[in-house]
Amino acid sequence: MKKTSYKVALGGVIASLALFCMFCTSLAPFLTYAAPMFAGTLMIIMVVEISYSWAFLTYAAISVLSLFITPDKEAAMLFIFLLGYYPIMKALIEKIRRPVVEWLIKFALFNASTISCYWLIINLFNMQEVFDSLNDFGRYSIPIFIGAANIVFVIYDLFLNTMALSYVNWFRPKFLRKINK
Repeated sequence: MKKTSYKVALGGVIASLALFCMFCTSLAPFLTYAAPMFAGTLMIIMVVEISYSWAFLTYAAISVLSLFITPDKEAAMLFIFLLGYYPIMKALIEKIRRPVVEWLIKFALFNASTISCYWLIINLFNMQEVFDSLNDFGRYSIPIFIGAANIVFVIYDLFLNTMALSYVNWFRPKFLRKINK
């Protein structure tokens, strides 16, 4: 059993790395989507090293702080509404061990989260320009956007698998073997 000080310290390191990723959204436009994905990927470490509950606590801390320090509020909302907690939920969903059911739950979670996120961005934060930019592509822009987002989501899910396996099978044994003994 790991000490509470270790858990808090690891959570702080993960939170600071994730917040650095979120702060980098001001560097390039494509980081609006990529930075929250990488920040969320760090939650894998919390799940593997400590527990789901500590991973959710770390996610909550990052979510609150990202609202204040992230220059790109769309990126902060994407982290809060999906990309921050999805790696944790993915690990829980995959305990079902029925691929069809798992993917149905994953897609339902993704689409509900994405639609909720963009509804809030547009209506609550009065960022109508996000919606208006989609309409430049015609009346089919929203279904095309949702379809493309689902494709990217599948790629992200596969990326998370690769990152989790890399962490557990390569990084952890090579760099953390002394700590975990």
